[in-house]
Amino acid sequence: SRPPVIWPSEQACTGCSVSLLNAVNPTIDQVLLNTISLNYHPNVMAAAGDLAVSAARSTAQAGGYVLVVEGAIPTASSGRYCYVWDEGGRSVTMAEAVSSLAATDQYVVAVGTCASFGGIPAKYGSSGAMGVGAFLGRPVINLPGCPTR
Repeated sequence: SRPPVIWPSEQACTGCSVSLLNAVNPTIDQVLLNTISLNYHPNVMAAAGDLAVSAARSTAQAGGYVLVVEGAIPTASSGRYCYVWDEGGRSVTMAEAVSSLAATDQYVVAVGTCASFGGIPAKYGSSGAMGVGAFLGRPVINLPGCPTR
């Protein structure tokens, strides 16, 4: 009954992930054991490489998951400012990954100011960074803050 979660992290400082790990009430172990099934998170999961990508893709294929996005989505230069993983011998940009993962999700949650509105990367960078909702062109659940608590 715990909803599956895919949590990619892009153009961000990972402060929202650290805030999640520092949670007190409930604690992170309570969240992971009783509330959600965190199937993919590049900084929290033990798997790496092909095994980690497989976890994200199999969760996406099953559908009905929550896509939690941390950080802005870089779009300039075809998104080549941020790669999330290699797949089939090809580097996958954050823009590509979020687009494909958002196609079969149940909900999209933008965690932090960067994911919600583009944050500092959108204001001062040259990567064409933008928030998840603007990037996808659809409503998402925005949880702004730096970091989100």
